[in-house]
Amino acid sequence: MRDLNTLISRRSIYSPERFKGVALPRHIIALEESDPKGERLIELNRRLLEHVYSGDIVVRPVSRVESRMGSALTVLVAMVVGGVVYFALLRLFKVDEMDYLWSALRRKLFGRRSNGRQEDLETLDQGEPME
Repeated sequence: MRDLNTLISRRSIYSPERFKGVALPRHIIALEESDPKGERLIELNRRLLEHVYSGDIVVRPVSRVESRMGSALTVLVAMVVGGVVYFALLRLFKVDEMDYLWSALRRKLFGRRSNGRQEDLETLDQGEPME
């Protein structure tokens, strides 16, 4: 498969002699006449092969993501959604750890850090003195 991908990315496989007697659709002919380069060349060669070997090659949608960026983005979105659902379920079922996690998350995202002033320390509840 790698060799075929390399072959179709280098140059057009179309020649009038090679495709003599094959009725090509107008969109493939127009693509070939536009002297495609790069991704368009690969698309032309794939469309030619898909048309000639229509019973043997599965037609791929044109809009298919060719890079892994789409996959990485999908995983990132799934992780964020999964985290939100996880916290929502913990909150819904009133899990004890949820209160701890939620308050830590709120402090991290929205809270202010103390600058260590003494008046801040005095407002803390010191509890009962130990004997």
